[in-house]
Amino acid sequence: MESVINRIIEIDRNATERINSASEKKKQILNDIKNQCAELKLKIENDAEKRISKIEDLNKSEYEMKTAELEKKFNDEINEMNTFYEQNHKIIEREIFAEIVGE
Repeated sequence: MESVINRIIEIDRNATERINSASEKKKQILNDIKNQCAELKLKIENDAEKRISKIEDLNKSEYEMKTAELEKKFNDEINEMNTFYEQNHKIIEREIFAEIVGE
């Protein structure tokens, strides 16, 4: 009878050890998963930042290109008006003077 009780105690002790071992393994697995989630979140955030940066660079390049085109167009028009003025201002002044004086 004593050996049966000892056997039951031994089985109980083994069961307790297995439960403790399983509990520790569960904690380890949950901790590993938590770490993997944190790493994955960080990777996703970094990838998103890289994509955002790339898009910002593309938009900046496009903005700079369009700005340069508009500045060139503006400068060309200013030059055209200055050229017109230089070529015609004396004639226009004479016409205005003649109208004012009645010639």
